[in-house]
Amino acid sequence: MSCEHIREMLLTDYHDGRLSARKRRDIDLHLAGCADCRLLSERVYSQAVKPFNGVQAAMPNDFCWSQIKRRIAQEPVPVVRKFAWMMRPALVSVSLCMMFVVAGMVFYQTKTNQTPYMTYVLAGDANNSDEVSRNIEEYFL
Repeated sequence: MSCEHIREMLLTDYHDGRLSARKRRDIDLHLAGCADCRLLSERVYSQAVKPFNGVQAAMPNDFCWSQIKRRIAQEPVPVVRKFAWMMRPALVSVSLCMMFVVAGMVFYQTKTNQTPYMTYVLAGDANNSDEVSRNIEEYFL
């Protein structure tokens, strides 16, 4: 494991005892050989874990929990969530419409009387380079 990954574990799950035995063993092996990570582990323990050792977990009473649940239930549901099921069909519809518009434009352009470039070139006398050049110029103008 890299020092970056070890440091992330030291700041989150290592000192809380929430790691598997294998991960904890891997981190302990890393700490044995890495002074920087070991120093970080000691600092995290002394400043963030040790002050809370022996402190009993405080659980709110039933009245407090009921008030929390009531307020959560009263929170308005964002408008986006109410209509989220409509977003995908709307996106598909808009996409299909755009595809039809683009396809129509392409189809229309191919059906117009615009003469292709090679028709202009080949319309002139191949031996007369001035006429071919004029045809090319006409096409682009």
